[in-house]
Amino acid sequence: MAKATATLSLADLTVAYDGTPKALVVSVEPTGFTDISLDYAGSPSAPSDAGSYLVTATLDDPNYAATPATALLVITPLAATLSLSDLNQTYDGTPRAVTVTTDPAGLNVAVTYNGDATVPTEVGSYTVVATLADTNYSAPSDQRHASHQPSYG
Repeated sequence: MAKATATLSLADLTVAYDGTPKALVVSVEPTGFTDISLDYAGSPSAPSDAGSYLVTATLDDPNYAATPATALLVITPLAATLSLSDLNQTYDGTPRAVTVTTDPAGLNVAVTYNGDATVPTEVGSYTVVATLADTNYSAPSDQRHASHQPSYG
């Protein structure tokens, strides 16, 4: 005996990152199925990180057959801010890093000095660029000039 036909459908979904898993809801006609599996870009677990995920729903039922349904789940990054400080420092022969503050606090940031990640130790003026290095947040880079001035006196 041939299986009866069921219809699966998923709607594209765009949501903002908040650190929690984002599962898509499957619509099925007729209703009442519990044996539906979701594949999130190769994983059975709903993703929580910002990104785009192709989601496929499949039905595994002994009495019904359905064509798998697909949709795109997009988790957008949250806005963040970067702020540089301690840009003018007194030379003392040791590395003199600038301070980077993020909002929200504690985000990963890459900092370069004249294009190099090495913190300068020499007297001089440096172009400092702070770039957010966290895919769950987005922020424009902060670029400023910093200087290490000799101490007189």
